[in-house]
Amino acid sequence: DGAVGPAAKRKILARQKAIALETAPKTGPIARVAQVSLRVGAREALVDDYVASAKSAYEGQPGFLGALLLFDGQTRAQSITLWEKEESLDAAVGTERYGSAMQKLGSHFAEPPETRTWELGAATFVPMQGGPSISVVQRSVRPTSVQTTTVEMEARE
Repeated sequence: DGAVGPAAKRKILARQKAIALETAPKTGPIARVAQVSLRVGAREALVDDYVASAKSAYEGQPGFLGALLLFDGQTRAQSITLWEKEESLDAAVGTERYGSAMQKLGSHFAEPPETRTWELGAATFVPMQGGPSISVVQRSVRPTSVQTTTVEMEARE
């Protein structure tokens, strides 16, 4: 008898629902996260090329919100780019400028990067230079709406 019991059916349906949610288009804002192992001694050169390449690849690109480059020691790096919506990222990835920038950055990698796209739930940023305000970006209940709030704070001595 190949019949599936009620508990097994619930488990199968839950997994199917999870797969559908994972593969559904992201409504935005989104973050593209790329993690990579670096070639020995490549960290400083990657920083220089990341700044130049990100500027050339993303400057003026509709929907681009920002980029971060993070390190875990000398041998692992993670890049996070923030976008208004997945279509904006897809449009940027299709440009010659993006391809050239990624080729230059790839020369510092020991292996191809692992990438994943995430929907933004909330973000808080404090400017590195300038006033001590905090910018908070939070996705509202409606998936196409983004709310940005700037909160002024007193500078701490």
